[in-house]
Amino acid sequence: MNNVPASAVKPSQIDVSREFFGTSLRNREKEVVARNIVVLAERKGDKWQPFTLAEYDDDCAHDVTKSEHAVIERMATDGYLSCGAGTYTVQDKFIAALEEYVRPSQ
Repeated sequence: MNNVPASAVKPSQIDVSREFFGTSLRNREKEVVARNIVVLAERKGDKWQPFTLAEYDDDCAHDVTKSEHAVIERMATDGYLSCGAGTYTVQDKFIAALEEYVRPSQ
């Protein structure tokens, strides 16, 4: 799974029915944000499309805090997301971190 590109895994293949825990993200806040990103991607056509912080905010059912934005920035710094022109894009490292939650394609 570590060498599987993000394009080979659809967001709907990632099990978001349970909270992410114990992933290689190694941080509970990152795991919560990662789950929110997967849910956002499912809603945006089940593809890994770039998203803005405003889209993230709008999609979340809760009031997003500045600390969540900081977590997204940290995930970009750590290589789980790329960032350019105010948009964030899921990278292969993001998918690899969630490998235990990926269901086989049908």
